[in-house]
Amino acid sequence: MKITDEMLFEHAAEARDIWLSTLPDDEDIPDIPTSKKFEKKMQKLIKEQRRTPKTNKILRYMKQTVAAVLAVAILSFGGLMTVEAYREKVVEIVVHVFHELTDYRFASEKSEVGEVVLPEISFGYVPEGMEEITDNVFADNSRYIVYEDDDGNFFELTQTAIGSNGAFGTILDTEDSNYEMTSINGNEAFSNVKDGNASVLWNYDNVVYDLYGNIELTDLKNIAEKIKIIEN
Repeated sequence: MKITDEMLFEHAAEARDIWLSTLPDDEDIPDIPTSKKFEKKMQKLIKEQRRTPKTNKILRYMKQTVAAVLAVAILSFGGLMTVEAYREKVVEIVVHVFHELTDYRFASEKSEVGEVVLPEISFGYVPEGMEEITDNVFADNSRYIVYEDDDGNFFELTQTAIGSNGAFGTILDTEDSNYEMTSINGNEAFSNVKDGNASVLWNYDNVVYDLYGNIELTDLKNIAEKIKIIEN
């Protein structure tokens, strides 16, 4: 029996209904927790989809160009990491600033990611009323900690190990934001404030610390400065 396009078209709606009937009801879908940063990115995506098709096309072209430049930059950085001068440093940081985005790359020749031991930490300062609600360690050698209060104010800290077999990269939306280079306990750091959210990014040894929240940047920096790293 030969299946034609007409036959497929005729039964497409029926096949769609059968497939949809196999999906679970909304109340049966488990509630999977996501980070505040992920939720913010999703809100931005929804906002972008409400733009006109012409605007979206222009922005998509611009972002594709940026992505291509970032890909070349990352590959170039990987080649540079073989140079002896880079090996003398524990962690090398490469920052690329674009019109809307700032790309950060952390890499190290000291050891492999799996060999890096994430240090235990304690917070010397936590804004009043905030309590720990999440502290998870993941298989990729990273830790995710979240503090929140009853009013929805929060901050989250991600620790990520980096090594010769795995660089850490993150991209911040720095378009029309309050961005600056700073330091945390003598370590080079980067802070950013936009749309009521703040972030501070820095590294200590082979671990990158990414602190993010909807609280004042001064509070976030105070949290970062007073994090006690417990050496293993």
